[in-house]
Amino acid sequence: MKQTPPASTPETSIVTVPAWKCSEKQQSLILELAGKAGLDDTALNELSARRFNKVVAMLNRMEASGLIDELMNRSGSSSKRSASGRNNYTRRPATVYAGNSNPY
Repeated sequence: MKQTPPASTPETSIVTVPAWKCSEKQQSLILELAGKAGLDDTALNELSARRFNKVVAMLNRMEASGLIDELMNRSGSSSKRSASGRNNYTRRPATVYAGNSNPY
């Protein structure tokens, strides 16, 4: 007796790529830096799996940031963060904020 698949099961399956969990900007930067470091998709996923136990598309924003730092080190790109890990923003002198005036 031959069984037929249920009507709801398509004959051909379409492989869908899961949406990335991190931001689009992080995704673009990860792919760019991976290319500079000479990592293909397989190597990038292996690196992500070693560090975070998940494929790169499943990384949240914080994990993606950590991967970006590692890829910057590997590719020789300079990080825009200071040694303390904080962004290098210019601080305004306190006098700018004195009084009731809005500096913006």
